[in-house]
Amino acid sequence: MSDYATHYRLIRAIGAVVVLVPAILIVLLFFNDEPRQTRAVTATVLESPSAGGSAGTLPVVLVRLESGAEVRLYAGNRAISPGETVTLLETRYDDGERRFRLLSDRERMTGN
Repeated sequence: MSDYATHYRLIRAIGAVVVLVPAILIVLLFFNDEPRQTRAVTATVLESPSAGGSAGTLPVVLVRLESGAEVRLYAGNRAISPGETVTLLETRYDDGERRFRLLSDRERMTGN
């Protein structure tokens, strides 16, 4: 193999390392936010998708938490009506962000 080919491959490898290592470090440092606390909360459904919703729209429900805050959530294929009480999983992060998701029937029954 010629000197040119050896140097060319070496320079490409070094270039890849120079680009990838900082990118990986940035992802690990800034986007690795572990949940601080996870708990189940109850909420009351205020709005639910109508049965005649337009095709291609996601079923989203508006719920009011015990604290009074209102949150929109993806409902999946669950039939939820206004006034119904649902169980949510609240996940809090170190930066103060809170995320909610509806617990499935199986998760509510098993407590997982």
